[in-house]
Amino acid sequence: MRPLPTAVSALAIALLSSGVVRAEQCRPIDTTIVTWFTPCAPNESPVGFCTQGVIASGLLAGTTRFGVQTMTGSDSVTTYSGILTITTKSGRLRLNDYGILTAKGKFSELEQVVSGTGRFKHLTGMLVSQGVQTLVDVNGTLIPGFQGTLIGSLCHFNQGHHDE
Repeated sequence: MRPLPTAVSALAIALLSSGVVRAEQCRPIDTTIVTWFTPCAPNESPVGFCTQGVIASGLLAGTTRFGVQTMTGSDSVTTYSGILTITTKSGRLRLNDYGILTAKGKFSELEQVVSGTGRFKHLTGMLVSQGVQTLVDVNGTLIPGFQGTLIGSLCHFNQGHHDE
């Protein structure tokens, strides 16, 4: 009765190996993000709130731009959604952003990858950002903004695809 354990072992190795390959296609994200309020470009935000900022290190090191698309609130919490664009030297990543800002100035956001260019083309993934509303030093001037962490993972869903 040796064939069954051997077959199970072979199946387990095959499943684990395929999982390892998939895991290598994903990159963990764990960095900081600093943003500040800035005027919106035409049609960037129907509610008139935009930020720009920087991501300090890692795969997403570069600049950010965020345009609020919806916003509702009460005395204790504001919920919002928007479009976050991250621009790096290797490409651009666009994410749908859903967030909560408390009256005490703490925020939490969930960001889902929508599209990308360059190195970020054909990505999937989710990021989470948490932090606080604060004054941000922008070239020696303190501007209202946000400071926080950005964590999650980004994965290539079609790594073998060649663009035409």
